[in-house]
Amino acid sequence: MNKKNLRKNCTILLFLLISSFSIHAQNFSVSGKVTGDDGKVLEGATVQEKGTKNSVVTNQAGTFTLNVSGAKAKLIISFVGHEQLEIAVNNRQQLSVSLKS
Repeated sequence: MNKKNLRKNCTILLFLLISSFSIHAQNFSVSGKVTGDDGKVLEGATVQEKGTKNSVVTNQAGTFTLNVSGAKAKLIISFVGHEQLEIAVNNRQQLSVSLKS
């Protein structure tokens, strides 16, 4: 390999390496459990990343896992007959949320 090809290959490798770090840093997984103020799990509650269409619905146990755009994302949690709640992720990977009736 001559110096020109070596420099080109190193530049491409460096670009790919930096790109993979950027992509990884933008994804943050947050899990949690949603209950009502009476302590009962809320199956079917919607958990949405604020400002996006990125959302999930809680399962039978009231739990969810959502990949958000970053550790500073905000979530909007809602369930029929309960007050909507906005909560900041703030680098937490586990959340416990109680919605008021």
